[in-house]
Amino acid sequence: MVAPFFLTQLLLPNLKKSTDGRVINMASSTANMVNPDMNDLNFKNEPSGQKRYGISKLFVIWNTQHLAKLLKNQNVHNVTVNVSHPGAVATNFGQNSDNGFWNNLIYKVALKSHLMSSPEQGASTNFYLATSNQIKGVSGKYFNNKRKMIDSPKRHYSEENELKLWNYCMKVVEPFLN
Repeated sequence: MVAPFFLTQLLLPNLKKSTDGRVINMASSTANMVNPDMNDLNFKNEPSGQKRYGISKLFVIWNTQHLAKLLKNQNVHNVTVNVSHPGAVATNFGQNSDNGFWNNLIYKVALKSHLMSSPEQGASTNFYLATSNQIKGVSGKYFNNKRKMIDSPKRHYSEENELKLWNYCMKVVEPFLN
């Protein structure tokens, strides 16, 4: 969650100089299935890699929403920031992970039976968000793998949690921004 945040902070001054700067962050449906511990933002007490992944994707959504609000409050209208969930994509990501027998079996069956999108299909929403004139000026939104705006996960969301996460990430990256 800190890596996309940091990269965005590094690029933001140049994006603000552009005529149509666009930031697209990646999420996952696993963000809907987790319960973040807002007192453990570094995941020190979360042993499950799958849960850490889901929480990090939830946090990417919250940081995306927060940045969109900040840009709007700063009257920055030439930079948009959105988040995309590509759906299940047939890549080797997580292929060698041990997520338990059932998760591994489901993943392998879905991969072999072509139930997952191709990498090109998985990237289509990102390409759309990066290039479409229909999206120009749309910011802080969450899109699915069919280029449709959807509601971001509301469970566990609060403005307080969003701000706490944002401040934590800023504290982590600030020493590297100068």
